[in-house]
Amino acid sequence: MVIRGSSAFWDKARRHLRSMYATLGKPFIFLSINLQDDVEFLTNINPEKFGSTSNPNWEAIDSLSNDEYLMLMNENAGLVARMCKRRVAAFEEYINDKNHPFLIDYVVSHYFLKIEFQRDGLPHVHTVLWVENPPSTDTSEGRQKIIDFIDKFLTTELPDQNAQPDLYKLVKKFQWHIHTFTCTKDEPIVRIRRGKKELAPEQKGQTEENSDHMCSINRDNEDEIYEKVDPDNDLDLIQTKVERRDFFERARCRFGKPDPLAGNTHFRTHKEARILTRGDRDIIMKRTTEESRRIVPYNINLLKTFKCNHDMQIITDPWAAAEYLFSYISKDARMEKDLVQKLAGCACSTLEEARKVLLKAGNAVLSHRQIGKIEAAWLILGIPLYRCSMATVHLYISLPCHEDRILKNLNVNMESITEDDFVTTIIHRYSQRPSIPEVINDLTLFEFAVWFATDYTDSTSEDVENNTLIPNPLWRTNYDEPPLLKNSRRLPRIILTSGQKMRQHENPKCVTFTCLHDDTAQSMYTLLCLNIPFRDSVVEFLGGQQEPDIYDLHQVLLQHKIQISTRILTLPQTYRIQLKNLLDHLINIDEQNFKINHRESYIFTNPIEN
Repeated sequence: MVIRGSSAFWDKARRHLRSMYATLGKPFIFLSINLQDDVEFLTNINPEKFGSTSNPNWEAIDSLSNDEYLMLMNENAGLVARMCKRRVAAFEEYINDKNHPFLIDYVVSHYFLKIEFQRDGLPHVHTVLWVENPPSTDTSEGRQKIIDFIDKFLTTELPDQNAQPDLYKLVKKFQWHIHTFTCTKDEPIVRIRRGKKELAPEQKGQTEENSDHMCSINRDNEDEIYEKVDPDNDLDLIQTKVERRDFFERARCRFGKPDPLAGNTHFRTHKEARILTRGDRDIIMKRTTEESRRIVPYNINLLKTFKCNHDMQIITDPWAAAEYLFSYISKDARMEKDLVQKLAGCACSTLEEARKVLLKAGNAVLSHRQIGKIEAAWLILGIPLYRCSMATVHLYISLPCHEDRILKNLNVNMESITEDDFVTTIIHRYSQRPSIPEVINDLTLFEFAVWFATDYTDSTSEDVENNTLIPNPLWRTNYDEPPLLKNSRRLPRIILTSGQKMRQHENPKCVTFTCLHDDTAQSMYTLLCLNIPFRDSVVEFLGGQQEPDIYDLHQVLLQHKIQISTRILTLPQTYRIQLKNLLDHLINIDEQNFKINHRESYIFTNPIEN
């Protein structure tokens, strides 16, 4: 059981997002939006003063100060939470419309959105969007398509106040940047790229002679390395041809406002990337007037529809976007982790004593966690803190000697405990899959988790008769192709040897799993279980031993190397790359100590820092 909003809760959500990255590849757009509607909220709590949604009293609404508005929000926290929930659902439907795509040229295929509560207590939505057939940033043609899309979809222009008064009011209210204390809450950060010094002819010759010893160093891209400098004391910065007052205003604003003028939208050039401040992006928007420098890029239809602040950008660094979603860890969350680490060292002699310790820990976490009224109402009402378009299966694979099992009944006699007294996991259900047809018998644990889940519905005799299992001839040619064809109104079902029924999903799920970085035997065992079909992993991979010998396990991995490599090739690209890297590293590991190199980066592993 995980407490919603806790550090453990967001760790699980992070794994969910990372598995979507591994399955779907790089997302196309990062979108932040504040879905609170001032007019709808104020006209609901006091229609006499603020009017109705169709005829609002703008004079009364605009005369409210920020403090007065926040006071009204906190006094009606439950109403705000329910209104924002409804708007989040509307926003989800808006971005997911296939018939009228809001991105015009691109249809959103998948999305992941996370609710975050800002300093003022209001909910804010961060979203990453995957689209069908996205242009690539690695080709000149793809980069030009991105530029054309941005010019078509986003703008930074301030509308004419006389010709478009409503749009002008919306832009000034929601998209116009004004410096506040949040802009300068951190120290100014400026990055300068230090160029390479030109070598003398004799030095160049020496460099070429020693090139064999320097092959691991990428000298060609050495000038792409940035370093943080102090903007007040750096001589290189002061000597640049940038107007000092304007530059230092941007340097001290964490959003990099006001943005520089630009005659056209373009990717940041090598020269423009020499000096970077916080908020600088890889794509520079077209800005031709002084007013446009302070406007956050906006989409007219999105602004008119939801009447709220939004910020959209093309994702050029996918992992930076993912980490930004979960980078915020409060002091309370750190306190939770510290507390759990302390409890890990506690020894409890009885089950009752362990319960008391966990109860005290839970009360300590809940009583010391400070949240706003709106967030509290959000949690009490059970409104989701994140939503996504693709379900995820979490696989918890561990060596038998380290495996934790859950009892169905806590009052069972521990001296006469049997396998039937434990809750079965997807790994146990996988080992009970039928041997006919062969396509099911040949499934790996990874593929089984992607396509099958427990079926709790009641089947009629007609459903049983029509449940003929027909293998899909396109199976493994595409990640979206299931192992069995659908031949009736119901999805195909398989019956396990235990008698339990499993239903094939209509759409594939994504999979996330944990492979401890500091445990080589665990990593090898996980790789085998994921990619080699098995019935009893202990017998087939560990020789019947609960705690295997690391050398013997490595020999089993070497025996299955070709088969694992073949299975990996059928997975999505990111899974394929990461698992191939992990396999190569474990195959070539030093057999003297079998120690994993912590510098190797694997998407599914959790490196433990020394």
